[in-house]
Amino acid sequence: NMPRMCSMALLAGNVIPNLADADESSCLLLPPYEAKLEDARSPEFKARQGVYAYWDEVKKRWIRVGRVYGDKRKRNFGVRDKEHIKGSLHLDPDSIESLFYLLYADDSMDIPKEIRKAGGKFHDLKMHVLWSLSEYGINSVVKEVDGLFHWDDEVLEGLRKSKAYKGDMKKKKIA
Repeated sequence: NMPRMCSMALLAGNVIPNLADADESSCLLLPPYEAKLEDARSPEFKARQGVYAYWDEVKKRWIRVGRVYGDKRKRNFGVRDKEHIKGSLHLDPDSIESLFYLLYADDSMDIPKEIRKAGGKFHDLKMHVLWSLSEYGINSVVKEVDGLFHWDDEVLEGLRKSKAYKGDMKKKKIA
């Protein structure tokens, strides 16, 4: 599926223009201001679904890429962002164990300086839309047969065994 995701990023103009200048430590995804990415928290996009990424406004780097899909009223960019905000507060055991929430905890959290230096503060992250589809478009992407992505038996079995799997393959397949 990586070639398909990369192709979508290329088509959208979200990657560096000259791949020959990149090396193994390079980020191929353009900064949000160059890629002209939309703000996932905006009224226009917060109710949509798809793939998003968090950009650290202070350190000027991409931090996390994720996806959101499901019942539009319960699963969208706005809902997912609120879940991340709650996670940054370390209110439940899963968020306490998360490296993302440790490195990007809320300002109110007492985090050792060396960890803060390695990461940052959650409020410094801006959520951007990498790609978003209509409700009908997203259903065509997640189909196990004849969808945009190919989910072979080995990948599906790995997803089923993962800690994140909660019984609905459609919700777990866009990433």
